[in-house]
Amino acid sequence: MASEGHTAARGYRLLRCSTCYLPPDGCICAYTPTMHTLAQFWLLMHPDEYRKPTNTARLIGASIPHTRFFPWYRTTPPAELIALLTDRQFAPYLLVPQGDVTLFKHLRERPWLPDRVPAFVLLDGTWSQARKMLHRSPYLQGIPRMAIQPDIPSTYRLRCQHCVQHLSTV
Repeated sequence: MASEGHTAARGYRLLRCSTCYLPPDGCICAYTPTMHTLAQFWLLMHPDEYRKPTNTARLIGASIPHTRFFPWYRTTPPAELIALLTDRQFAPYLLVPQGDVTLFKHLRERPWLPDRVPAFVLLDGTWSQARKMLHRSPYLQGIPRMAIQPDIPSTYRLRCQHCVQHLSTV
């Protein structure tokens, strides 16, 4: 189960649900809603995230049927993602803590561009990995950066957050 050059994730020998990747007694698939939206969600995943049992990005894919996952490698940019980023059919936004909060706040106040589908690019990895992915990926540099500013602090406790803007992928 471990990828070449990487160690196996903690708990990799446990029997797991193939969708949520949690142990059968903790499976949340029955509680995962299916959401239909025109917006696209494109997740750029650090290689170490694929095998993490606590990976929350899988929940986006389980909830939003047309979510796309792209592996991130420093030396091999994801050609399919790069093609989508330049496709005039889409209006991509990079969702990062240091993005423009007003872009997200005004989504309900103004309609989307009628001829372009909004596409949210999320970096899936630890905060250190996501920072490297952002800075080492020239194809991400020209995308408008959007941020979510939570009204209340996150109660997510599975992983530690170093500041209030740091949220899990979901």
